[in-house]
Amino acid sequence: MLIKTYLFSGLLFFFGFKWMLALVHVIRHRDYTLQVSVLILEVVAVLFGLAQLIFGIGVSGNVIASLRILGLVLFTAGIAITFISRIRLNDSYCPAAIKGEPKELVTSGLYCHVRHPIYFGAILFGLGFESILSSPFVFVIFLSIPIFLRQINREEELLKKTFPCEWSKFVKRTPYKLIPFLF
Repeated sequence: MLIKTYLFSGLLFFFGFKWMLALVHVIRHRDYTLQVSVLILEVVAVLFGLAQLIFGIGVSGNVIASLRILGLVLFTAGIAITFISRIRLNDSYCPAAIKGEPKELVTSGLYCHVRHPIYFGAILFGLGFESILSSPFVFVIFLSIPIFLRQINREEELLKKTFPCEWSKFVKRTPYKLIPFLF
């Protein structure tokens, strides 16, 4: 029961914090343009996660302790990486579901290791969530990666256009888009 409470709290914190920042962005910048595909993916993820917790959908009774521990580490790391990365962006944070212009190119903190740590954190969060439940749906997380990559490419084009000199230096210093030391 403690694990489910932790997962439920983490799910609400992860998406609640993200949506709260999106709402603040909309109010501050009066920017109401949405990218529906990203928003739909997030809503489906929350509803599916809640269904898994409430109804036990896809939850295996045979939970391997080491898998649950690995899941807790990934889940917690995903929340921490995403939270720290969003805080570091400060006013430059623009939720993926909202189209907006960046204020500055952030290249320090976790951004000096990987160019898109928020998406990396989201992947760790999802893998951890499903691993804790020992769910066969853990592989569904990998299906979200092409959506993340499409969004990453859009963001990188915008950043390259907005900050041409800084962007080329940043890409040379930080060659990894999504996964440190790999991709």
